[in-house]
Amino acid sequence: MTTYLLEIGLEEVPARFMPGILSDLKTRWETALGTHRIDFTSVETTGTYRRLTTIIDEIALASRPDRTRIRGPITSIAIGPDGSLTPAGNGFLKKNNLTTYAIETEGGKENIVGYIDLPAQNTIEILGKIATEVSLGISLPIAMTWGIGIGPFIRPIHWILSLLDSTHIPVQLFDIHSGTTTRGHRFLGIQDPLAVPTAKDYIDTLRQSSVTVTHTERHDYIVSQLQIIMGPNGEWGADLVEEVTFLTEYPIALVGEIDPIYMNLPQEAIIECIQKNQKYFPVIQEGKLTSRYIVIADSVSDANKATILHGNHSVIRARLEDVRYFWEEDLKSPLAANLDKLKSIVYQKGLGSVWDKTQRIMVIAKEIATLIDCKDTHSVTRGAALCKADLVSQMVLEMPTLQGVMGGIYAQKSGESAAVADAISSVYKPEINTENAVSTAVAMADRLDTVVSCFANGLVPTGSQDPWGVRRAALAVVRAARDLRLTISLSDLVRIGYSALDKPDNPNQTKCIDFMTDRLKYVLETDGAMNDLVLCVLESATPTIDNILTFLTQLEANKSTPEFKVIVETAIRIKRLGTAATTDFNPTLLTSEEHEIISPLLPFLEIEIVDLDQLIPVAEIMPRYFDKILVMDLDMTIRNNRLGLLRNLNIKFAKIGNFERILLI
Repeated sequence: MTTYLLEIGLEEVPARFMPGILSDLKTRWETALGTHRIDFTSVETTGTYRRLTTIIDEIALASRPDRTRIRGPITSIAIGPDGSLTPAGNGFLKKNNLTTYAIETEGGKENIVGYIDLPAQNTIEILGKIATEVSLGISLPIAMTWGIGIGPFIRPIHWILSLLDSTHIPVQLFDIHSGTTTRGHRFLGIQDPLAVPTAKDYIDTLRQSSVTVTHTERHDYIVSQLQIIMGPNGEWGADLVEEVTFLTEYPIALVGEIDPIYMNLPQEAIIECIQKNQKYFPVIQEGKLTSRYIVIADSVSDANKATILHGNHSVIRARLEDVRYFWEEDLKSPLAANLDKLKSIVYQKGLGSVWDKTQRIMVIAKEIATLIDCKDTHSVTRGAALCKADLVSQMVLEMPTLQGVMGGIYAQKSGESAAVADAISSVYKPEINTENAVSTAVAMADRLDTVVSCFANGLVPTGSQDPWGVRRAALAVVRAARDLRLTISLSDLVRIGYSALDKPDNPNQTKCIDFMTDRLKYVLETDGAMNDLVLCVLESATPTIDNILTFLTQLEANKSTPEFKVIVETAIRIKRLGTAATTDFNPTLLTSEEHEIISPLLPFLEIEIVDLDQLIPVAEIMPRYFDKILVMDLDMTIRNNRLGLLRNLNIKFAKIGNFERILLI
């Protein structure tokens, strides 16, 4: 079993970039080996903040021979009347270093083609070149140059280890030449270069010098330590585990204690301080913060363990002292005192300040409160007015991810009601909790204003560009509208948002409605609905959210029934003829034959459609009507009356949706 090993030693790479770099490196290696026809079993990319490692197992010692076909111009261009090659034909041979050609027919066209034999190559001879191309081709989230313009690369390179089993494969990256040695842990390991006898010895060699090179092993160790220390009910963030995994080469878990003086601070602020600033793990059990925290250190020995813990304790104490200062300063005045400060924070050019945004949120929230039958309009208005007030608090200025959370806490400390405090704290949560009416109204209003204000201001999301989070805000609104089964259409919901804007021309309103409709389509299909049925109900003549959901459920329940196909075909035929109507339907103008057929349907024209089953009688009768009655009668009065009938029937079908969208199998 032959193994190739490539290690690139670097200065410290930021942890947040490592997962993406390793994924890109793996893909590039697999692509390159395939291109060069070198077989292998697996490519593993791993490493630490100071080394990028590739291990390729069972790599073939020679590439596969192959023969490639190159198609040239059509024969009428490549071959002259005398059968000899034209300049175009000769040019094709010269360009591809061919001496012979064949004539083959493909797709009804006759072309000259050439074949090039690709012989097997010794892997040792080409592997160094491949390694260089792959390494220099890595996508760089940030790029550095060093020395006299050396680079660019993610970080300056210090060494390269390149081994095919025990054979050194020369690789050069910039001014660094590869060798057969690596380097151990910067502080705990052997400082001299470490000889690696074979690729298979690499991991154990580094382990003996205090480097756990495989990131999955470090990750699993960290998780196991968190489980041991926190117990079965412990809580921690997966993102922080991944980040710490790439902040260490030899992780060791240490437990510290928070001074009791700081434990009366808001739990959320302590947790954010410990996690964000220090990358420590607060010990949380069953949702409650304890006084302990876990440090995943990288340079721990028996001799320095106490020193490291003392140093970390000093740092966390200083950080929490800052938090205590912010907390005490913010409590010196009520939350509402911050409102005037919001006037100095620009929301968007052309849309005023953050204070102006809160005024719009208040207007929209009142409308939504009515839609969801929320009686506590005072709390809705108050929550909307204060929902951004914590943006200028000392705590949020230092730790922006606490937006809303601190607002809710400060609101309670200021004597605001629990409903107002909950509404403020809910505004920044990823999803809208529709169980609390006051919070729902404020959160939906905030996101709806974000969507419509960005569209009105020309900040329409394009491709992957969405700096204002418009897609995320729109999805939250749509999901909440779905959960609440609002008896309003998305068009009217968008108009509510626009009504709060001082934009009389309503710029991009139609685009905004289409955008929201696309989000609803995405949500419904994600819920498992069939694409064609979703398209049908989205074009309902009465497209309230509740109607869309109701009609979608009915279509899904009936799609497999024998009547469904007849309903759809009848609806389509009625629509295509009914749109040509120019006059109203007059039942007194029916001929006796017509009346005999459709008289059972005349009452149907007067009822409100609320269920797909109501269309079944129409689907049963109208095929016979079309067979017996010539709609396009030569008598224009009769023709127009029949078209008017179909138009009225189409109005009934259109309540459900556009049946032309449905695919019949």
